[in-house]
Amino acid sequence: PALIPLAREVFNAHMPEANQVHVARDDVHAERDDLLRPSLGTISRAGFEGNVEVCVRYLAAWLDGNGCVPIHSLMEDAATAEIARTQLWQWLHFADDGHEPLHLDDGTPVDFALLERAFIGLPSTFNDPLRMPGASRINEAIGMLDRLTHADELADFLTLPAYERID
Repeated sequence: PALIPLAREVFNAHMPEANQVHVARDDVHAERDDLLRPSLGTISRAGFEGNVEVCVRYLAAWLDGNGCVPIHSLMEDAATAEIARTQLWQWLHFADDGHEPLHLDDGTPVDFALLERAFIGLPSTFNDPLRMPGASRINEAIGMLDRLTHADELADFLTLPAYERID
């Protein structure tokens, strides 16, 4: 609370009114394709494999009845897993839109072979798999993520196909 006046002062210096509707950006000329083209950045192996791990661990726990899961000392939920799953799907299908296939920052192609290797290496990332939420459903979660990422169309939401599998 003691920092509120300072934060408000800095904020108000750059945003003195309730909104910025009056700010016109005549210097920006964005077309439809500009807005739809994905921005490309660096994809690291840790980022790719981290997305796979979050999706699988969250899905496994979700199938087991947990909606919020501790992963690497962070509480993750469906939103985190959904972002990770969508990013994986977009990376894996980027070339489908006529673009060159993506590569990790070490030159490895981002493809379904990389995803398969991530699935195979996944169990080694679990410190105590028997105490992990959803441990008994890891293989089921891997299968679901595999199907979701291979789908030609991006599924609306990560957990929708999982509802059919709830005990």
